[in-house]
Amino acid sequence: MPTTFIAGYLSDLPLLGRRNTLAIGFFISLIISFYCLILSKVSYISYSFLRFGIGISFSVLGVYTSEIYPTRIRTIGNSAVNLLSRASGFFAPFLMEYFFDNFGYNSPFIIFLIFSFIGFVLSLYLKIDTYKKALDFNINEKI
Repeated sequence: MPTTFIAGYLSDLPLLGRRNTLAIGFFISLIISFYCLILSKVSYISYSFLRFGIGISFSVLGVYTSEIYPTRIRTIGNSAVNLLSRASGFFAPFLMEYFFDNFGYNSPFIIFLIFSFIGFVLSLYLKIDTYKKALDFNINEKI
């Protein structure tokens, strides 16, 4: 719950904006997942900070995509993500059994590390930042 408020505050700072706040969220989850990966004993505080970084990215991404993409494209993207999340929810126990057997019980942190790094790098390459910019929407536009 507090991540939504913190993400909203950070994304409205003049120096950060939406794009940099998205990158900060991915960077926090990248650093914490690397920290959890190298430690053999991980505390609940580490898990909380990992969830905090992911929550910031998720909160900012919802606002950022609604400001950049039209509803039709956003609906197709959200449907594709929903499809992939349901399919991965089905296959995750089988894959994690393989990862646990071959890489140990720290293997989820490897996955978080890889995807946080990809998200961090890709968020730095975003060309548009919507902070304090007029959005180019036409009310009379036919859908």
